[in-house]
Amino acid sequence: MKLRLEDIPEEGLDVSFELRGAKPAELGSAVEELVAPPWASLHVEQKGEFVLARGRAGAKLRLSCSRCLEPIEMALDQALDLAFEPMPAVDADEIELRGDEMDVSFYRDGEVDLGEAVLEELSFAVPMAPLCRPDCLGICPRCGQTHGEGGCQCQTESIDPRWGKLAQLRPKQD
Repeated sequence: MKLRLEDIPEEGLDVSFELRGAKPAELGSAVEELVAPPWASLHVEQKGEFVLARGRAGAKLRLSCSRCLEPIEMALDQALDLAFEPMPAVDADEIELRGDEMDVSFYRDGEVDLGEAVLEELSFAVPMAPLCRPDCLGICPRCGQTHGEGGCQCQTESIDPRWGKLAQLRPKQD
């Protein structure tokens, strides 16, 4: 959702929108499907050439557990505090950001892209290794069955045959 600076009144503007055209990959590689489109509800103010947006954003996602690969539905609901400033004029191909510019997004041609900033912030809220539950044991590397559900009957105590001779060096305990 793009917002022109001249459309922001002096007292600010309340905007609510859904990003229906968003793709799962825009929220990260772990996201398989958007169950509900990303949304945002923001209060946007202009302070000179700076634009500030505060509010909430969220989405409903489908991911896979990083341990057992079971599907997970996750609802994101994030507080947002966004700052925008005009894109600086540069002559070089690369722009080097100062430390104080790391938390600032840029706009150009008098237009702020709120949708892009919301998607970026939501992508930071998606876990890198999502879990179906905190105590998920994952799957067995031998048989592929899920641990902890009675499916895996593999023997857990096995020694790599290449290390077998070392076991003979250890004294036997009675």
